[in-house]
Amino acid sequence: MKQLATLISAILCSTSIAMATIYMGTTGDCSWSLDTDEGTLVISGNGAMGSYYVDTSTDQAAPWYSYRSYVNTLTIEDGVTGIGGYAFCRFSNLTSVTIGSDVTYISGRAFSKCTSLTSITIPDAVTSIGYNAFEYCSSLTSITIGSAVTSIGDYAFGYCSSLTSVTSLNTTPPTCSSSSFTYSSVTLYAASTDYYTADYWKKFGSIICKVYGECGDNLTWSFNDRILTIYGSGDMYSYDTTDDLPWAGFASAVTDIIIKSGVTSICDSAFYDCDNVSTVTSYDTTPPTLGENSFNSTTYSEVTASVTSTDYVLADYWKNFSMMKIISTDDEPEDDDNAVSDITTSGTAIRAYGNNIVIASPTQQTAQVYSLSGQLIVKQSVSAGTTTIGMPTSGIYIVALTDGTKAKVLVK
Repeated sequence: MKQLATLISAILCSTSIAMATIYMGTTGDCSWSLDTDEGTLVISGNGAMGSYYVDTSTDQAAPWYSYRSYVNTLTIEDGVTGIGGYAFCRFSNLTSVTIGSDVTYISGRAFSKCTSLTSITIPDAVTSIGYNAFEYCSSLTSITIGSAVTSIGDYAFGYCSSLTSVTSLNTTPPTCSSSSFTYSSVTLYAASTDYYTADYWKKFGSIICKVYGECGDNLTWSFNDRILTIYGSGDMYSYDTTDDLPWAGFASAVTDIIIKSGVTSICDSAFYDCDNVSTVTSYDTTPPTLGENSFNSTTYSEVTASVTSTDYVLADYWKNFSMMKIISTDDEPEDDDNAVSDITTSGTAIRAYGNNIVIASPTQQTAQVYSLSGQLIVKQSVSAGTTTIGMPTSGIYIVALTDGTKAKVLVK
C-alpha cells in the first residue's frame, strides 16, 4: 500500500494537468462567466446588466474588472437587454465583441479605452449609445450602427484615432453632437440621403449613399458618393415639377452628373436644382435632347461639359455651355451594377449594387449577411418592399433570408 501511494504521488507530481480558471457571478438581471485561460467573458440571462463606476473605489467597479487583462473575447448573449455603464471600460486586450440581438441600449463609457478593439457592430435592437461609450478606442477602424439607433451621446466615438469608416443603417439620421465622432477623415456609409444635410453627420469627410430607381421606360438613375448617373436606353420621363424628380430630395448634394451612352433625352428641369454641380459628362456621340431648363444658368456658365463628339457644340441647349471639352468614348465607365441575384418563386430577390445589398421581399422577414468564413456581419429586419443594407467594406458575402432565399453577392 505504501508503494502504491508513493507511485500515485510521483505520477501526480510529474504530470501537468491543465485546469481552467473560471469566475462567475451576477450583474443586474444577468449572469457572467469568465474563463481566464480561454480569455472569454460571457454575459447571459434575461434583462439588463448592472451599471458601474470605475474609479478608486473597487466596490463601484464591475465584478470582473480586476480580471480585465485576461479578456480578449466578449459575448453578450441574446436575452440581455442593456449594457451597463463602465461595464467593460479599460479592457485593453479586448479584440472581439459580439452583442446579442436583444440589447436596446449601451450606457456611458461601456467600452471606453478598449484600445485593442478594431471593429464593432451595433445590432438593430439598440436605440441609444451613451456618452463616451467607445471613447479612446484607438484601434477601432470600422463601426456599423444598427437601423434602430436614434441617439448617440457626446464623445461616444470620440478620439477613435484609427477610425476610417462608419456605416449607419437607420434611414433617419440619429441625433448626435459635434463631439460624437472624429469626422474629418472618416467615410460615412449612409442609409439615406438625409445624412448629407443632417446636423453633424454632414461633417464627415466623405459620405457614400447609393440609391437608385427608374427615370424612363428603359432608363435608370443611381446616386452614389454625390454622383448622379443616368444610364440605360431611350428617353427620360417628363415630370410636372422639380419636386417630382426622383432625386429632388438631395439635388443640392449632387456634385457630378454622368449621362451614359444610350440616353436619348433629358427632361426639362431635370438638373435645374442641382446647384452644386462641378462636372457634367455625356458619353453618347449623339447629343441627348435637352429641355429648356435641363440645367440651370450657373451650370451652363461655370461648369465644363465633357462630351464625346463635336456635335454637342451646335446642339440645342448643349451649346449653352460656355466651356466644353471632347473626351474619348473609351473613358466611359462600366455600369455599376454587379448583381448576383437569387430570385425565388415567392418573389424575393437579393442583389448587390455598388456598396449596398438590395433585398426585394413581398413580406417582412430577417436578413443575415455572412462573410465567406461564416462570420455574421449584419442581421437586419427586411420590410415588405425594397430594403437596402449598406456594407462597410467590399467583398463577397452570403445573404440568407428567413424564407429560405440565399445568394452570394459581390459588393464593390
